[in-house]
Amino acid sequence: MNHNILMLKKSEILPQAGEGLFALRDIPADFVVCLYNGIRITLEDGEKKDWELKPNLICLNDGMCVDVPVELSDMKVFQNTIGHKANHHWDNNAEYALYWGHPIFGKIRCIRTLRPIKKDEEIFVNYSYEEEGPGWYLEFMKGRLQKDKIAAATAQEAEKKTDVMDVDQKL
Repeated sequence: MNHNILMLKKSEILPQAGEGLFALRDIPADFVVCLYNGIRITLEDGEKKDWELKPNLICLNDGMCVDVPVELSDMKVFQNTIGHKANHHWDNNAEYALYWGHPIFGKIRCIRTLRPIKKDEEIFVNYSYEEEGPGWYLEFMKGRLQKDKIAAATAQEAEKKTDVMDVDQKL
């Protein structure tokens, strides 16, 4: 399904990021680029795992998850699907979706593009972590919040200068 669409290579999104999925050709919007499957476990069992031991855990529904355990995440070991290689970004160009028609596994997850993807562009999904997450995500979040605060302060400062300029022009 994805041999002529995607390739794996080192991601540059974060220094600690591993491999990522990259487009081998232009890909249209709303296109399934790859599948995501692994070992099925209950949500309860998934929640018991430490964040560092579940980097490839994704839920199918309220009670079941699919996990590609750390020891299987290397493509030399596990090649059935490659969806677990997609990296996180808030400005994601793809999303996780349900894939109902797998002939062997039935209902699994897939990655579907949200917009057209250019050749050599990395495929990003939003992991949708909320207030909890693995250490790398929390660090990434701190950096993003810091950048947002700086941008907001800069915007406020620019607005104040504009207001002062407006007052000066009226005088």
